[in-house]
Amino acid sequence: MVDSMVRNKLTDAKIKGLSKPGVYADGAGLYIRVHPGGSKSWFFIYRRKGIRREIGLGGLAGTAPVTLAIARRKADDMRDMLANDRDPFAARQAAKTTPTFAKVAEQLIEAKRKEWTPKTEQEWRVSFL
Repeated sequence: MVDSMVRNKLTDAKIKGLSKPGVYADGAGLYIRVHPGGSKSWFFIYRRKGIRREIGLGGLAGTAPVTLAIARRKADDMRDMLANDRDPFAARQAAKTTPTFAKVAEQLIEAKRKEWTPKTEQEWRVSFL
């Protein structure tokens, strides 16, 4: 097996001990970057059709921390996409542009707001919950 394809090189303890700025591999395209200020963030690197892509998976701290286990799941999801001839970068871009129900509902309410009483607006908002 090629060393770059070895998975799960990192552990929670190793990650906690990382303090020197740099990039550290977990294997099979998953990396953690230690920034000069000490923050840490996950990213996934892959190559598809000759194009190298780097996709951020989230930071280790903050309001929605991405743990080692979560980063590995996200990387597995991306590997599955690639195995099924889907580009994770393109999928992420499409997800950003696909309107959610909440966005469409809010646009409808905003478009109709001037025609409605405050009570009607509130009733519509409640009906979308």
